[in-house]
Amino acid sequence: MSIIHLVRDFEEIVISYGKETGLIFSENDKSQAVIRILNFNRKIGSSNKKTIYYAKNIKIPTEYKKRVENILKYLSEGGDITPYLSTQCINLDVEQDLMFNDWNILHIHLGKKPHKHKPLFIERTGELLFLLNTDSEIRVLGLYHHKSRSWSRQELIQKVYDNWPEMICPFEEMQLAEKYSDQQRGRFREAHMTVIDEVYDKRSNKTFAVMMKNMGIASSGDAVIDVRTYDDICNLLYDMELKIQRKNPLSAAKLYECNGIWSIVDYNLQTIYWIDKLINFNRKKGK
Repeated sequence: MSIIHLVRDFEEIVISYGKETGLIFSENDKSQAVIRILNFNRKIGSSNKKTIYYAKNIKIPTEYKKRVENILKYLSEGGDITPYLSTQCINLDVEQDLMFNDWNILHIHLGKKPHKHKPLFIERTGELLFLLNTDSEIRVLGLYHHKSRSWSRQELIQKVYDNWPEMICPFEEMQLAEKYSDQQRGRFREAHMTVIDEVYDKRSNKTFAVMMKNMGIASSGDAVIDVRTYDDICNLLYDMELKIQRKNPLSAAKLYECNGIWSIVDYNLQTIYWIDKLINFNRKKGK
């Protein structure tokens, strides 16, 4: 009888990365732990050098301009974004960052000194920089105050559409039957509801429905993209298990990861069944 458990191997590898990174999480629900570790990995992004782009007509107050420039320069050179995120970002058992899960938008603090009680982070600031952190670019949306309504402002998704429309999924023949406020959008999000938004297109002089591409919130509060990634990988590995079992019922193949390369190997039979990429862990060396 086969003793292959590739999904379990995958979960153990991801959980090991989570512990190595210093994340706090319960292993009672391993699938949720893995999904949230994948979310954190996506949030901190790669250490690639990145180009900084600002949304059109963005205004950074003079007293924050130099600090914003210094932080963005550091991040664009591959610096670790973690110290600038919420101090709760490493605790995966609490409510997750719903703005990031819904819209892929991050908020970072602008402190200069280490946090008094949590030295892994910088000091907290009332003003926050909202940005999109891609593999090759940092896209800056603006400076917002630490208020609950800031997280769900319609102007954010309008800015994304105006500046980077490729990140938006448009429904050009659809309009919302009923409008809702930023405050209502925030309450929908807190209830883990994915909502369709509206933007105005200047060229066509039309308003139509949109969603952030590949984004949205699952009923658990997790990002749909991370749940889907986990499900897709599990389905792939289950399929690989079946193929290996048919080929060699006695195989004891295991899944391994090294520097972003994943492989399924049976060292007893000296057989490599598969080599490819699944998830690239963003391991940071720190500032």
